[in-house]
Amino acid sequence: MEIRTIDYVPHFGIGLQESGVCLFHDLVKLDRGNLICLAARPGMGKTALALHMALEYAEKSGKAVFIFSMDLTAEQLYERMISALSGVETRCVRERRFAERDGARVRKAIEKLRKLRVIIEDDKTLTVRQMLERAQGVDALGAVIVDAPQLMGEGEIGAENCRALRSFCARKNLPVVFTYPLDRSVEKRKDKRPRLQDVAAHVGRDADTVLCLYRDEYYHFFAKDHSSAELILAKNRYATPATVLLEWCGRCSKFGELPREHMA
Repeated sequence: MEIRTIDYVPHFGIGLQESGVCLFHDLVKLDRGNLICLAARPGMGKTALALHMALEYAEKSGKAVFIFSMDLTAEQLYERMISALSGVETRCVRERRFAERDGARVRKAIEKLRKLRVIIEDDKTLTVRQMLERAQGVDALGAVIVDAPQLMGEGEIGAENCRALRSFCARKNLPVVFTYPLDRSVEKRKDKRPRLQDVAAHVGRDADTVLCLYRDEYYHFFAKDHSSAELILAKNRYATPATVLLEWCGRCSKFGELPREHMA
């Protein structure tokens, strides 16, 4: 089966305070040989952040990023990336409906995306091991992102898949990111910010880095701030735990570094 690349992007027919330890881009950069877990409750923005990491790595390294998705389709992921790059609302990109000015921004984003080697496989019948075999066939592979949370959970299957990713990282000396959905147990606490203890034991053991996402508006719809999120470094073999405030744009599913004037 042919792996879909950017050539398959649909035709749009267009007429907290800063931690002091690390910044956003330091946290999300992909180091060789690292297994990185991106954990959060469903709907918190795991996929959006994973796509941000893929785009930034592909642009800076010039290498290919292989994304394996068992949730969204390749087309849906490309639409989200176009939205994030252009700043045009994801719904408008999906419906191919936007103003002339936005249309120009979308075209520019598509052209930029075409130059990046972001490869998406959305065959939901593949196992993690089969997916890794396909990834090995990609020329100039630089990183792998696995957005298949249902394969990384509790039990023997989750532990086996986590070990397979760990082994792949070590053998290929490549960074691998996988998303991990937290269950409702975090919501039983007064402070619902995720902790390392919230991920399965095998994930906490095998991952070099565990990043947790938290947005206060997820639990408090009438919260004053709907434009920020917290990226919590719950585990890192080479750094101490830290929390960094992020800028969050829900309309275009985009994370970014929060302007310093908002960190005071």
